[in-house]
Amino acid sequence: MSALQQYWRHLDARERIYIVVGVLSVVAILFYANIWAPWQDTLKHLRKQVPVQRQVVTNMEMMAAQIKPLLKKSLSSNNKSRKPVLTVIESTATASKLRDAIKQMRPGERDQYQVWLQDTDFDQWMRWIDSLRKAGIEVISVSVSKAQEGSMVNIRMTVSRG
Repeated sequence: MSALQQYWRHLDARERIYIVVGVLSVVAILFYANIWAPWQDTLKHLRKQVPVQRQVVTNMEMMAAQIKPLLKKSLSSNNKSRKPVLTVIESTATASKLRDAIKQMRPGERDQYQVWLQDTDFDQWMRWIDSLRKAGIEVISVSVSKAQEGSMVNIRMTVSRG
């Protein structure tokens, strides 16, 4: 560092001024090129985007005002027609002619039921699962084993409202 200070001291006043002006010019150019110009470009872009985004917000608010009554109407109609899971299981099993195959139904956690079917036709059971799905009941887990009689199966499954 002392060599630099010694060099600086041996310079004329005019040379020192040239060096200081040159360094300040380089700093100013670097500041403009790396900070000021990109910042101004970003501000210009954001100023153009503000009116567009305001229009988007206005459109969304109008749509929300239209959707709210429809959503309330839909939720109220869904709540009225929503039957308990056990009722849906029994009614669809009866319609699918599987009610006699159900040996046990046991409630589980959070509106889930465990259902045991014994000596059931697999294809008939698959049709019943489809009717459950259409009624909003989803199968969580299934265990199928071959029954002692011909093409029949024993099934243990857990179902829940989907």
